[in-house]
Amino acid sequence: PIADAAGKPWVFRYKDLAGWWSNAHYDRPGGVEKPIPTAWQAQSKPVWLMEIGCPAIDKGANQPNVFYDPKSSESVLPYFARLRRDDLMQRASDARHRGDFEQASALLERASRTDDPRAALAAFTLGRLEMDELRRPWRARRALRRAMSLGLPERLRAQAQRRLVQLGPATP
Repeated sequence: PIADAAGKPWVFRYKDLAGWWSNAHYDRPGGVEKPIPTAWQAQSKPVWLMEIGCPAIDKGANQPNVFYDPKSSESVLPYFARLRRDDLMQRASDARHRGDFEQASALLERASRTDDPRAALAAFTLGRLEMDELRRPWRARRALRRAMSLGLPERLRAQAQRRLVQLGPATP
């Protein structure tokens, strides 16, 4: 076990979250432990570990829980991905996870204004974001119509049409 000069085996074990959470904390100026613990109370707060992300390849947001790594036995491509690098869609997905919906909207708007095959999916995702998170029906309607005009796959086309019905007719 890793131990400090005082013989405490759990002090510098950076992966020992249970030990860190279960014990009092002591300041160590100059490597010397103070005799009185800090005000932090052991087990006083919940610890949540969460991993979010999206592979930086085309259609990475289709299945953000998998990653492609040719050297790994657990390597998986997201559904329909073609192994083309796509930083823009990764940045949009990350912004959505962080709750920065304005940045996600701007990135998706940019991705949907190209002749790239990802444009239809970007426009559809933008329509959902504008409708569900940003509550801007006029922009949601415009994005969903653009997605359909760009050749959205049939299954997503049906979802886009349902959303357009929910949004109702455009008002001037």
